Amino acid sequence: MAERLGRTRTAVLQHRRILGVPAHPRTYEKGWKPEEDRLLGTMSDAEAARRIRRSVGAVTMRRRKLGIAKFDRQFRPYTPEEDRLIGKVPDAELAKRFGRTLAAIGVRRSHLEREKPETLRRPWKPAEIALLGRWPDEALALQFGRTLEAIKVKRGKLG
Repeated sequence: MAERLGRTRTAVLQHRRILGVPAHPRTYEKGWKPEEDRLLGTMSDAEAARRIRRSVGAVTMRRRKLGIAKFDRQFRPYTPEEDRLIGKVPDAELAKRFGRTLAAIGVRRSHLEREKPETLRRPWKPAEIALLGRWPDEALALQFGRTLEAIKVKRGKLG
């Protein structure tokens, strides 16, 4: 319309609003073909847009409308072996071993509902309990390989 009237697109849009004329819905000659839909999520939206000659925005909207996840070349499903070790080996060691980020291992561990292995509590031995309160807490912490806080808390619970 702007071209026909020799006006800018903005001028036509503004005048249409002033007159209260609703925007004409955009219609496309060609709808989405099944083979175009099959490309969505298998590559970046930009690459799919280039291949099917549509805008990146159109490809993104179509992919979202169909509920197709965004393509992520860095995503790698976890193997059964990786899942077996998560929660049993420290996260930092697994991240190095599997070539994943520490955060990714933490998210997966949470998803599997497992505790961090470095935070799993070690049961108290009767010999350790017998020495509580008889030696300075600092000395016991070193001897038992426990934190000073752990010694104080256990001693406090036992009275």
